Amino acid sequence: MLNKLKSFISKKFLVAVLTPILLYLNAQMSNPLDPEAVKNIVLVVVAYLLGQSAVDVAATIKNGGK
Repeated sequence: MLNKLKSFISKKFLVAVLTPILLYLNAQMSNPLDPEAVKNIVLVVVAYLLGQSAVDVAATIKNGGK
């Protein structure tokens, strides 16, 4: 049970959940960020998530799949 709870407070999960929420809130503002800035933010978030996932896969392989 605790292991499942840890996955919901991981950095990757929080970034994946909070980014769309913050982008939605930004769109509702009277002076939102320009679309180019939003695109750059999304690209950075995607790169972070893919990079962290690759590190996790490498660690899992190194540990014998555990």
